[in-house]
Amino acid sequence: MVEFDLKNFKLISLSPYIYRLFKNHHDTYLMEVTCGTHGVWEVWIQLTQDEILLYKNEGNKGLEKTANLISYHCYNPDYQKRYLKITD
Repeated sequence: MVEFDLKNFKLISLSPYIYRLFKNHHDTYLMEVTCGTHGVWEVWIQLTQDEILLYKNEGNKGLEKTANLISYHCYNPDYQKRYLKITD
């Protein structure tokens, strides 16, 4: 599992209980996404180039699309491979 130190990132967008988006000076984007219905937890992913492009083209609506997709597929092994470990 890839690990990032959050102190090197700046919060640039959030939608409470849906996502928080962070970016560092290397243009690496990390998103914390809320998953679950009965139990709620957060997962961290690094945005892909397509997801970054969606954000740049659609702004917060693009981020919500990405967050909703990740939240819906939080048990999918293909998405779980993308999960990150975050320290702060």
